[in-house]
Amino acid sequence: LATKSATELEEWLSTNNHQATLSAERLLLLFEVCRRFGEERLAPGAGFTHARDVYQHFRMRFRDVKQEYFLVVLLDIKKRYLGDTLISQGGLHSTSVHPREVFAAAVRERAAFVMLVHNHPSGDPAPSQTDLETTRELAQVGMLMGIPVIDHVILGEERFISLRESGQVDL
Repeated sequence: LATKSATELEEWLSTNNHQATLSAERLLLLFEVCRRFGEERLAPGAGFTHARDVYQHFRMRFRDVKQEYFLVVLLDIKKRYLGDTLISQGGLHSTSVHPREVFAAAVRERAAFVMLVHNHPSGDPAPSQTDLETTRELAQVGMLMGIPVIDHVILGEERFISLRESGQVDL
């Protein structure tokens, strides 16, 4: 059930002849519980070895969202996960990201490195020109601040792209 959308859960409930009628709120609550149960999240102190680890960690969180979310993942000196912070929440096609917000979280939490993560609600993780430019800008700011950006992972539907691993941005 953790991998089903809200619509699929509703169909499952109706086809399995459940006695109780669920309100929309109860159905959304059930969906959220299933989503959280299905996450393969890393605990603080665990490391992200590859972009696939990032994808596995965040994929359920962004599975059915209809707008872009941009997060910064905070890492310690050994590139272990300290936590993540939502930087911005945008529209269907874009979200606004400013270096001040990205690095404020990193400075506050004493992160040694950051990783950028955002989703494409269209399902296609191919980076836009703006994605590439934003990544380059944030990487420059990170170098100046001594908090390097080590990757930018874009999540799509059942797919992802690492801008570092794909060579699209030199990090």
